[in-house]
Amino acid sequence: MATPWIDQIRGSSGYFRVMVHAPNGQLVDITKFRGSPIQINSMSSVDPFGDATAQLNFPQVSGFERPGYGDLWWMVPWVMVDIAWYNDDGSPTTWVWEGFMVSEEISNDGLALTLKGALFELDNYKAKPWYPQRPVPYELLIRDSFDPNMRIGLRTSPLRIDFPADWSQVVPKERSTNFWYLTPWGIKPGAKWTGFTTRNTGSWDPLLTGFVQTLLSIMYTEGGGQWTVKKETGRTPVLMIRPEITAPTEDTLHVWYGAHSVELSLSRDFTQSTNVIFGSGSDLAGSAFSGQQVTRDGSTTYYEPFAALPSVYPATADNPRVNDKIRRNESRLEFPAGMSQLEAKTVAEGHLRKFADPGYTGQLRLSTDPLRGGIPYNRLLIRAGQGIVVHGVRGADMLFHITESNVSPMDMTVSLTLDTKYRDAKTVYEVRAMTRDALDPVRLLKVGAYSVQVQDQILPWSYSHGAGIIPSGGGAFDASKLFLTKMPAEEKFPWTNTTRKYPPKKYPGYYIKIPKQSTDANLNWSGVTKEGLYWASLPIRMSQSGNIRLTQIAAYDENGNVLPCRFHVSFYGNNGTTVKAMPSIPASLDGKYGPRKPYYKAAMHYPFYPGAFEAKREDGTDTNNPARLVAEGSDLWVGFGNAYEGAGYWPGRQSRGGVKTGLLSEEQTWSFDTTGATQFDRYRAEKTRKDKLAGLGYIMIYCDDQGTKPVYFLGRLFHAEGGA
Repeated sequence: MATPWIDQIRGSSGYFRVMVHAPNGQLVDITKFRGSPIQINSMSSVDPFGDATAQLNFPQVSGFERPGYGDLWWMVPWVMVDIAWYNDDGSPTTWVWEGFMVSEEISNDGLALTLKGALFELDNYKAKPWYPQRPVPYELLIRDSFDPNMRIGLRTSPLRIDFPADWSQVVPKERSTNFWYLTPWGIKPGAKWTGFTTRNTGSWDPLLTGFVQTLLSIMYTEGGGQWTVKKETGRTPVLMIRPEITAPTEDTLHVWYGAHSVELSLSRDFTQSTNVIFGSGSDLAGSAFSGQQVTRDGSTTYYEPFAALPSVYPATADNPRVNDKIRRNESRLEFPAGMSQLEAKTVAEGHLRKFADPGYTGQLRLSTDPLRGGIPYNRLLIRAGQGIVVHGVRGADMLFHITESNVSPMDMTVSLTLDTKYRDAKTVYEVRAMTRDALDPVRLLKVGAYSVQVQDQILPWSYSHGAGIIPSGGGAFDASKLFLTKMPAEEKFPWTNTTRKYPPKKYPGYYIKIPKQSTDANLNWSGVTKEGLYWASLPIRMSQSGNIRLTQIAAYDENGNVLPCRFHVSFYGNNGTTVKAMPSIPASLDGKYGPRKPYYKAAMHYPFYPGAFEAKREDGTDTNNPARLVAEGSDLWVGFGNAYEGAGYWPGRQSRGGVKTGLLSEEQTWSFDTTGATQFDRYRAEKTRKDKLAGLGYIMIYCDDQGTKPVYFLGRLFHAEGGA
């Protein structure tokens, strides 16, 4: 029987122990710290690369303490951490989550440590180009990327390459000495190899989620498999072909759709499929190819696809399998430089197998254990890469590949991302997001979803602390409490169930207010100064730096109903930004623009006259008119809404005759960096964390479309994790 303190981080057949590899080489057990257990908030794994993220919480540690001293002597940046599973009788198992600490966060709940999986330490290094004269096999580039002798400080084991037992592809005999530059580097004739070579050795991308993952994205085999990298115990990377089973095995997990504690959602998106693949590239000798064909008389040019289903190509009378009932869906690939035309066909054919049918993707949440071999299997130990059958879906049993696993030991649940096509986690993410990149194997893996944000370590993005809430940051107006404690988790933009319950007329502190429409454009800007006067920018809790992938802002009346109106919004890094920094109407446009007469006078600050915020004239030349731009030093990050496209027309557009909705939902990614502010000390992290003004952004909103009553604004910014 396990001791009581162990019970708090145990599962259905054992318990977790947390160990750290201290700087002096000592292995320290921190499962029980200061007389009580630490909390494992979450663990995740992905395919490829295995262990991905985890979070530990120490309720016993307060913000007064200094990591690295006293009984926290082991808590140093980048320290390695293992989360191991033990049987009920205390005997160890082979299951272990391995990673390293990348950030720490102090709150009233104690100290939280964020961890990255072991292999993701490779992203601390860049893929520096080294311009080989001879082509290098992909597997050697991947092997060298993981070589701890070549990466000072890298704590993973050397890469192991596992070729299948029946692998027959070997390096051909040496070519003529006249073509020495085409002979693969670092590998002998007759040796097993993947057959992929390149002279592209990187371009300063992150080493793992940039360079290695890009190589893996096109490493299809002739049999339709795909190479991947998994992590084995001991921080050991293994290059292998991702197993693609067509029927359950003895290791496959089983659950039943509709059963208690089994929550499943699936989708099958036909826009994320293709049955004819064109492409272009150039081989190692510099010869270009695109499948281009020209008729004998030169009058017609056409293109042969690199892969296609016979049911749609060729669409000629001599193809007995063509079926005009099947919709043709073409796509095009840009093959990496150095890939031969034959290799390109192999890649295209493998890609076709993955996307000819879009397959099913989905999410499975379990709060009960699945079965394996008729015996319950601990759900907390499910990892990416395993297979699972969901019985009874659409009248059948459906076999899935688990591309991502997110375990929550504190509430004993696991959330799984599923795919029937045995694709990697990033591809499945793109398919589920319905983005164009899903059908591009090179682009979709250039930036991984789990890269370490080194530039965001002093002040990481934290939704739980109000990051991205508009307004926030502890000013006179702050909606953090509204979003974090009063709004249901399932509430969707524009959040009207909540805004009607907590309307501006009763809860004005949650909203950004602009008074009733004024004939003075300067008075139609948002903001409140310390003296209670309008026109100053308002704070938003951000982080050190990063990218915003989704911007959502809505306008409301005093009762919390969405108010259809046009508006402008912009974000800044300087807390001194005011209405006086906004573009002003030039003398030539005096009295010509505004919502109604009398129109605004020259020198008023107004975002909707032609040319406002634009550094270029319509003819492409520089404006040479500072009044059209924001004032120097304002540190403009991004703005939405000008004379040509006002904000507040989503999902339509002003330029296309859209109707006003009072809503802005913008998915264009934009970046921010708060380190330029005087409050942000890059070299004194503790000082920066304690400064309430550090990590803030600032917002300016303009609206003169509200009529005789005020308009109120509320919004959210959503962070692009991994620098996506």
